[in-house]
Amino acid sequence: MMTSAIWNVYVLQLVYLAGCIFWNVAGVILQSKGMQPLGPTASWAAAGLMVVPGLLAWWGLKSKSWHYMLASALMGLGGLAAIVPALTSDDPSLWPSPFWRWAGIVLNLFGLVLAIVGIYLTMKAMRGSPKGKENITNN
Repeated sequence: MMTSAIWNVYVLQLVYLAGCIFWNVAGVILQSKGMQPLGPTASWAAAGLMVVPGLLAWWGLKSKSWHYMLASALMGLGGLAAIVPALTSDDPSLWPSPFWRWAGIVLNLFGLVLAIVGIYLTMKAMRGSPKGKENITNN
């Protein structure tokens, strides 16, 4: 049974992915103008790849729960992969200012938390469904 909480998390995950796309596109634009990007990585490819977990999550919500959990896990791993270097890097010149370093950490921490909550809620919904019924939607 699909809960509105899972849909709410999915919508927030889309907001997170949109923020990541904006971050990368802004970085590419800044680089093209000879300015420093908002963080150490900025590419059109990274911005484009953000669409994949969003679509996979939507497909998972419409068909199989494990697709949604996989998409959430990808978002969480992506967020974690951005948080760790931001916290451990000794080179502050990778960001235009400490504000942008922490803004990136907060954005990706938001995505990591949403991934954990999305996986948790999906597993909780699957526990309440009959065996073999992996679909967590009402359809």
